[in-house]
Amino acid sequence: MRSRTDRTAHRLLALKAAQMHLARAAAATQAQQGAAQRCEAEALRAQAEDTVAQAIPLPEPGLSRSALYDRLRTLAVARAHALELQQAAGDLDTQAAACEERAQASRQQARAHQRKQSKLDHWQQQQRRAQARRHHQRQYQHHLEDVSCRFPPPR
Repeated sequence: MRSRTDRTAHRLLALKAAQMHLARAAAATQAQQGAAQRCEAEALRAQAEDTVAQAIPLPEPGLSRSALYDRLRTLAVARAHALELQQAAGDLDTQAAACEERAQASRQQARAHQRKQSKLDHWQQQQRRAQARRHHQRQYQHHLEDVSCRFPPPR
């Protein structure tokens, strides 16, 4: 007679395998999101540097005071925009780090599911071997009983 755990061991193994695959897929997704956010952050940083580089006024002879102030205002706006881009890039880096942490947690969860699956598989194999030994022992016992019942003992 099989125990309830033995009957459901196959389903438990399949469940742990599915959980392991889901955790690994979640880890891969999180890692991809983190990499995409890091790339976007780098693009924002490059855009901020370009914005500031393009807004720097070049020396021109005969530049009026109002034109100079307009160019300096443009430079200040460009720098403010660059600071906003840097802040957005920092936020994306933070989100990317959080994605990497979630990916690491998912990988650890996948390893835990894999360990549990291997433990369940090992336990199931031990149970099968023990059941096979008991079955062979019973067959041997029945064989001995049949042999002793068929032949009269020697006198």
